[in-house]
Amino acid sequence: MNALKLIKRKRYYFTTMARFLTKVNKTQICWLWTTSKNKQGYGLLRIKKEDGLWGMGYAHRISYELFVGPIPKGYCVC
Repeated sequence: MNALKLIKRKRYYFTTMARFLTKVNKTQICWLWTTSKNKQGYGLLRIKKEDGLWGMGYAHRISYELFVGPIPKGYCVC
């Protein structure tokens, strides 16, 4: 998954970064996810995958890819 891919939504193009940042409430201590969460409390963001299909991604993993880079194989992001 490449979180930086452009996605098309309702005639407008938004980057995953822009969509991600609209769903975060930044405080001095942490970033609070303000929208969809799963039963375990992990934030979810709908993204367009490399195969062109839509899917749900975990907010913490998307955040890592956006601000750090690709997640190395075997690396735990939690």
